[in-house]
Amino acid sequence: MKKLILLFSLLAIITACSSDDETTAINKEGTLFFTSYEKYNLSTGEEQERKIKVAAIMIWHADGKEFDFVKSYSDILKGYVWDNISSKSYKYNHVTMYTDTYDLKLQPGKYAIFVQYDSDKGYTQSYTYFEIRQGEFTELKKYYKPKEVGSYYAPW
Repeated sequence: MKKLILLFSLLAIITACSSDDETTAINKEGTLFFTSYEKYNLSTGEEQERKIKVAAIMIWHADGKEFDFVKSYSDILKGYVWDNISSKSYKYNHVTMYTDTYDLKLQPGKYAIFVQYDSDKGYTQSYTYFEIRQGEFTELKKYYKPKEVGSYYAPW
């Protein structure tokens, strides 16, 4: 009887410990939710927005880094960006293509995001930095205006 009680006690302890470990790991992450929009005017002059797909979204972990997207112009679509602090290029940590939304779990820290929009008028690139905090939801929205489409760079 003592062996049976001991067996059930050990089973309860092992099961309880494994679920705590999983919960702790999940709570250490934060969530990024990115959406891209196009702004346009109705014939009445009212400004409206609709989701638009972007060709590429790349994300780099940027703690302790100072990325130079202009210097990386010819390498960025290969997935590399130059860091002025370490004097070397880094390949993206996350990438997705042809979407208007991107939902991603990330460890807390500073990140850089690069977005490229392609159209029949040409391409437009944009980038910014953002912060992920433990257990928090970070929402990023990129709005493109018609006059920006086809230009090389659109400010965030």
